Amino acid sequence: MSVDFRAMVHRYRHKVMVGPQLDAADQIRADRDYAELSRTKQSHRGLSEHQQLRQLAAVGANEEYLEEIGKLTELTHLDLRWPMRAKDLAPLEQLQKLERLHLETASGIEDFSPLTRLPKLRVLTIENAPKMRSLDWVRPLKEQLEVFGYEGTVNKDQIVESLDPLEGFAMEAFFCISLSNQSKRIDVLSSCPNLKLIDGAVLAPWAAYKELEAKRPDIICSWFEPRNWYKGWRDGPSEEERAAAEAADPRS
Repeated sequence: MSVDFRAMVHRYRHKVMVGPQLDAADQIRADRDYAELSRTKQSHRGLSEHQQLRQLAAVGANEEYLEEIGKLTELTHLDLRWPMRAKDLAPLEQLQKLERLHLETASGIEDFSPLTRLPKLRVLTIENAPKMRSLDWVRPLKEQLEVFGYEGTVNKDQIVESLDPLEGFAMEAFFCISLSNQSKRIDVLSSCPNLKLIDGAVLAPWAAYKELEAKRPDIICSWFEPRNWYKGWRDGPSEEERAAAEAADPRS
């Protein structure tokens, strides 16, 4: 992986760093606009009193915890970290200043539409959403998202029927680690005018990546390089293509 590729991934990954982890809302300092709060039973109660918060990492959020978060109307960055127990994202609609949202686990979520009513949302990454295999719901965010991630976990792929709903998206980076693309088509990504980075799983056969690279050589994607495909992978580059790429690699 090149230095440029690593730099771009670092640039577009926006996980909030707000430690140390606290165990109760009353431990949050009034002079800090950030916090990481792990819920134990009702230890989150009183969180909504901390209106100074701009960045929050919430661990173990249930429905009541999400209600408290929804009252923090000055939040600009929210990470909902594993294990996230809430099943209704409606309270987040109140976060009209929210710019960045990361759902580390969304296993119980069936309706993501509340997120499409956040007018300032620019970065949205979602992990482990097994109940949502269609990306149709994200279309309303077409013009505003700069970063979009739809990903699985180490142990389980996130399945998506097709990437077609992303047609023409304004996003600059698309993260797809552990994503299984059932359509095996990625040509729609060539229609995203600002796209600079694709990082994640193999979403289509080698030929599809060659076609995408030919249309959009400005995009950085590790799967454009034949040397990054393991030998024996189905639909991967030929031995001749791999050998040529390795021979041309200055690191070889």
